[in-house]
Amino acid sequence: MPGKKIKRHAYLVAVQRKRAAPRVYAVIALSEAAAVAALEAKASRGIAPRVVGGLSRDMVRRLKLKPGEARQI
Repeated sequence: MPGKKIKRHAYLVAVQRKRAAPRVYAVIALSEAAAVAALEAKASRGIAPRVVGGLSRDMVRRLKLKPGEARQI
């Protein structure tokens, strides 16, 4: 339908490196799989990203996140 907004969600994705503490990123994507794929494409080998939570619309506005952006929290 023309004019219909695409619904995106904000996900918290943890990236575990071999011997380091996990880093958590906020990602706006269409699905959990897309959020994980965005970080896999951006990161190097030896990581294991997984979705660990989500963010509210209010928090997304405060952080000024853009679609497709991954920001470390």
